[in-house]
Amino acid sequence: MLRGEKHFYHNLNNTESNSLSSIGWDVKHEKKHFKINLGNDVVFLRKLPSSDLAVFKQVFKDKEYDVVLDYLNRYYRNKEVLMIDCGSNIGLSSLYLYEYGNFNLKTVCVEPDTNNFELLEKNMNPYTEKGVAECINKAIHSESNKNVALTSNFRDGREWAIKTEIIETEGELLTINILDILNQKNWGCLDLLKIDVEGAEKYIFDDSFDLNYLKQIKVIALEIHDEVVSRQNIYAILEKHGFLILNYSESTIALNKKFI
Repeated sequence: MLRGEKHFYHNLNNTESNSLSSIGWDVKHEKKHFKINLGNDVVFLRKLPSSDLAVFKQVFKDKEYDVVLDYLNRYYRNKEVLMIDCGSNIGLSSLYLYEYGNFNLKTVCVEPDTNNFELLEKNMNPYTEKGVAECINKAIHSESNKNVALTSNFRDGREWAIKTEIIETEGELLTINILDILNQKNWGCLDLLKIDVEGAEKYIFDDSFDLNYLKQIKVIALEIHDEVVSRQNIYAILEKHGFLILNYSESTIALNKKFI
């Protein structure tokens, strides 16, 4: 980073910090991070030009997952909720549900990017220590143990837009599928499947593979990236497996009619 750029982002970071503080967040500056006190939890965000502040605003200020939170709070009060968070980034959507949910959340966070994963582990540490969260550094796919490469040529190329592509050569990153996670955790049903994987939903909703495990999932919160995958094809697959489809902000919410 050039000297002028460093000064520019320093000023922007101060502005962002003041903006968050003005609406009630307890924000502390560390050398590389913002440290935000949520109440019960503390979250660490990388400073600009990282996309972490934008994700934080999307989740905690704009309340992107509020419709999911409201649903779980209404029907799962004081009950156990099992969740797989595909494309966890730094863990903010899971932390949002831990912070504001009146249910007992257990989550598996799956994130392929190493830098994101490092901060994901830091943010989720209180819950992994309690045994109610697990972090997996792999990419979600229809098949497990395929080789994957990461690219930053999607959308703005920042940390929230890391994209995965299957490769033929051996790599450092492998895939894992949702059914394998369910089996490893011995979860017969899944209450919530959150998917925000920057176009890799084309691998998840690939009906050339057996997708019958979808019938074990009660609610799916999915962001569809239309420039990569056909929204109508995904809708057709979800409807085939018994889901009612609703749209809320940037998310598609799919409710399994068998569990309504």
